[in-house]
Amino acid sequence: FSEMPSPDALSWNSMISGFSESGSLELARNFFERMPEKNRISWNAIIAGSEKNADYDGAIKLFIEMQGTEEKPDRHTLSSLLSICAESVAVDLGMQIHQLVTKIVVPDIPLNNSLITMYARCGAIFEARTIFDEMQFEKDVISWNAMIGGYASHGYALEALELFDLMK
Repeated sequence: FSEMPSPDALSWNSMISGFSESGSLELARNFFERMPEKNRISWNAIIAGSEKNADYDGAIKLFIEMQGTEEKPDRHTLSSLLSICAESVAVDLGMQIHQLVTKIVVPDIPLNNSLITMYARCGAIFEARTIFDEMQFEKDVISWNAMIGGYASHGYALEALELFDLMK
């Protein structure tokens, strides 16, 4: 990389992704910080790399920093951020990301599953069920498990059993 006369965005992004994948988040961040022009892929790569390497605070800080640019997160990054919110029980941030989801993408099944999981783990069962119900015929086994598990883990055994019966 250092021998290249003028590395393009693809080269920079490849270095960021490669170092993140290999667990060298410090090096990935170093490349990200030195990158002359960051694009959507750059931001998504460093946020995903931070999440993959369990630097949840770093991923959230980068996401907040990204909001000050014209770049927007992709579906994968939004899903990663929702997973972080679920792990951290950060329902307020999760709700903000949910609002962003509705503004910049049409949620697909995996993104809706991430929303259900995040709300359910954070104890916002009503919000999780609302998203679940809005999915109508698009539910997969992950959707059902996330909702049933959310009910069960928060003491709604009857609702979990009723939903299980409905799933069958």
